[in-house]
This record gives sequence, C-alpha cells and structure tokens, in this order.
Amino acid sequence: MTKDEWGTVVKKICDFYPRYNFMDKKEVFDAWYGVLKDLEFPATVKAVENYVKENQYPPTIADIRNGYQKLLDGYNALLKEVKNDFEIAMSYYPKPDKTAYDLYLSKLKKNPQKEWISRTRAFKSRTIEYVSDINKKDYPSFKDYINEQTI
Repeated sequence: MTKDEWGTVVKKICDFYPRYNFMDKKEVFDAWYGVLKDLEFPATVKAVENYVKENQYPPTIADIRNGYQKLLDGYNALLKEVKNDFEIAMSYYPKPDKTAYDLYLSKLKKNPQKEWISRTRAFKSRTIEYVSDINKKDYPSFKDYINEQTI
C-alpha cells in the first residue's frame, strides 16, 4: 500500500469516527503507515469497512491487521476450494476449456437436490474467480464461456 492509499484509509476511518482525531499528527500517521504498508490497499479498505460495522471505537493497528488476515484466510480457503473443484472438472478432460467445464457441470446438474444446485452455482462463480486469478492467455474465452452459462 502506498502512502497516498494509506491516507485514503485514514480518511475513511476518520469519516466513520469523527469524534476521534487519532491521526492528527504526521508522526502518528507515519508510524501507523510503517507497520501497515505491507498490506494491500483494497483488502485494507475492506477490513476497515468490516470493522466499523461491528465496533463503536476506531480500530487499532492489530484490529486492521486481524481484519486483513481474516479476508486473506477467506480468500485462500475459497481459492483452495476452487482449485479442488477445478481439478475435478479437469479430470473429465485434460485441457482447461469449456468441454471440461460442461462435463463437470452436467454431472452436478443431474442431481436434483437443492444443495447440488447451490453447489453448481458456487462452482460457476468460483471457477470464474479462479480463472480470472490465474490470468493465463488461453483463459479469457473460457471465462466468457462460463459467464454465458445459466444455472
């Protein structure tokens, strides 16, 4: 996170907690930035937004780091689940393309139970997220294909 981005986070905290002027000195701003600059900006903003929904007092450094770690843990768990589902889909066809996706999706659709319908929808969205994340050249058309599918 850059110093300007950290300034945006601080402004957001101050907007949520207008009674508290805890970042009114440059030294405090710099000290907090020094221990939080390794965090990524979008996830830090999300961590602060999640924090303010449940707390009446401004966050500490530890609160921000803990919220950030929760987001990271959730993302990593999602990515692991996506990779597992994706590997299952790929077992139907050796190339990561629409044929493998179709085969796996048809297997999921055959089971009329409600949880399988939900799992199918989740698989679709997680696959899109995973394919976007790995960002390989041959995947954009596959991502478009997945987006066109209806469940």
